[in-house]
Amino acid sequence: MRFLWALAVFVFLFGQASFAQEASIRPVDAERDISVSALFQDLEGNVVWQYRPDSPKVLASNTKIFTTSAALLGLGSDFRWHTRVWRKGKELHIIGGGDPSLRLTSTGNHGERFLDELAASLKKKGLHSFARLILDDSYFRGPTRHPLWPEDQWQSVWCAPVSALSVNGNCIKVISKARKLLTEPPLGASLQLDSRDTGRGKGLSAWWQSDFSLAVRGDLRRDGEVDLAAREPREIFAHWVQEGLRKRGVIAPEFKWEKSEAPSTSAELIFDFPSGWSLAEALTVANKDSDNFVTEVLMRTLAAETGHEPNFIGGAQAVFNALKEAGWDSTPWSQLDGSGLARVKDSNGNEATPRQICSLLRFLLEQPTAPIFFDSLPIAGLEGRSKAWFQDPIFQPGRVHAKTGWIHGASALSGYLLADQNDILVFSILVNYVRDGKPRTHNNRFKKMRESAIREVLENWKRP
Repeated sequence: MRFLWALAVFVFLFGQASFAQEASIRPVDAERDISVSALFQDLEGNVVWQYRPDSPKVLASNTKIFTTSAALLGLGSDFRWHTRVWRKGKELHIIGGGDPSLRLTSTGNHGERFLDELAASLKKKGLHSFARLILDDSYFRGPTRHPLWPEDQWQSVWCAPVSALSVNGNCIKVISKARKLLTEPPLGASLQLDSRDTGRGKGLSAWWQSDFSLAVRGDLRRDGEVDLAAREPREIFAHWVQEGLRKRGVIAPEFKWEKSEAPSTSAELIFDFPSGWSLAEALTVANKDSDNFVTEVLMRTLAAETGHEPNFIGGAQAVFNALKEAGWDSTPWSQLDGSGLARVKDSNGNEATPRQICSLLRFLLEQPTAPIFFDSLPIAGLEGRSKAWFQDPIFQPGRVHAKTGWIHGASALSGYLLADQNDILVFSILVNYVRDGKPRTHNNRFKKMRESAIREVLENWKRP
């Protein structure tokens, strides 16, 4: 009798929650060109609340949940990328292994550390000059940008190309400081800057004019900075290495890109640089910062290390296989890239259902790597793209750990909800829409709707 009474209370409470949530979600879903799917479950798979949970939706950056979890399960949290440097006669061969950490971070500048340690290794052997650099980025193959990424946004940092030798996430930062223009990474005189002061108070802007020429405009008398994706990542990396070694007393006046034959009897291994990040640390960058470049590197690395073609197609297959081999049994979802940026108009793209996402989230908590994946997700109200939301005390402290997602026409939030100190729920709320330039299709509206639905669950949660 006590069980039946508790069950009745549970049903009553969630009947009320269901009604409240449908009151916020159903009217939005009923509007023209807006479609919503949602699911909340406990860790046993029992439905807490649902709304069309089997309707597939474009995921945007919620695609990263599939990619990052597959990389974690398939490669292990301690995996590190390696960049190896060989000497063969008067040639210096640099062979890329996909390291995404060669950049300035809160823990240091791993790119500068790479150059420091490489130059020190060369000088220790009395090597101060080479006829040429041979650069090998064949660890990844295929296009550096997905053909279905938005063409009009290719200079934006979220469209940075993916390659096996990269610096600064294949992006460049132009910095105006003390009336001088600098770049990160530093490229010396090889990068041409066509700068023009366009008047007091004008914001700094920059765009590519050619493979190695940037136009810079704005008020150059005040400090400012602007980021953009590399037009040709090979050129950026090659000139960065040349300039960095030159400053450290090692000269290599020419460079060439080719698949290196360095690991041979006539070659000497000079330097083996392990990534500044473990895979677990890269996972955090991918999910908390929603870093598309790092996520694409994770997908291609998984492909390369598991015998798949290390391109977009092979990477998507590697994600599917890694999750299946780990024991997650699901109907296939649609995946085009690692980050969720690619989208096919009026067709399947990066799509899945809330039920598939919740199933994966539950499965991940059963794995030994559960704490690593859980901690890689942004804490709503404190981190990531949802930092400005979930400020109500009911969401604190840190009760929503979830991956955001947004591209034109798709808005998503999926993750874990700490219902109380003993109960963890999984949830996924996916919205697809056609933008009409009005507030009704502004992403802030969908964020408010999701926040309302999650609040209802927390307010009505009672353990049966």
